[in-house]
Amino acid sequence: PWMFIVGSRSIGKSTGLGLYCIKHYLDTTKMFIYVRRTEDELLNTCRSFFDTPVIILQSYDYDISAFKYDRGNYYLKRKGAEEWEQCGTTIPLSQEQKYKSANFEKYDIILYDEFISLDPNKYLGSKATPDYEYDRCLSLYQTVDRGINRSYRNETKFIFSANNATYYNPIFVSLGITDYIRSNSKMLRPK
Repeated sequence: PWMFIVGSRSIGKSTGLGLYCIKHYLDTTKMFIYVRRTEDELLNTCRSFFDTPVIILQSYDYDISAFKYDRGNYYLKRKGAEEWEQCGTTIPLSQEQKYKSANFEKYDIILYDEFISLDPNKYLGSKATPDYEYDRCLSLYQTVDRGINRSYRNETKFIFSANNATYYNPIFVSLGITDYIRSNSKMLRPK
């Protein structure tokens, strides 16, 4: 249920993921959660992240007349409709604890944008607590995938996206992915 998309800048990662989230909502009415590490990071990108995907979908005549971000949530308006539909929300990973009792049964995509930081001091946690950010991701995933009257739904997709800066980040280290990285290779394979 955890997927990683890592690559160079400007190859379409964010646009493709934005298209996927909005189209998935239009097809299923299942909503998405847009995540950044901190509230400051989130506020810098949340208003414009879906701009290009919406323009592309409208150019292909998808059922969207308008799209907006308002007070932490994303909304779209279908053609001919007067009502706005909430299609997504935002959560700073640093505040995932505040959402532990929330009901996310209408959500099935978590999109963690820029999960690799160029500055190792920007990760949540510290050298003494290297698993802290990974633990926050796992906790958010479990919160969203929980169901009413069941411990899990087993349908939530957690998509991590970032530039190809380094494989040595808390999430890959916690998952053991770094055991498969060779310093002279850009491919994941055993050392």
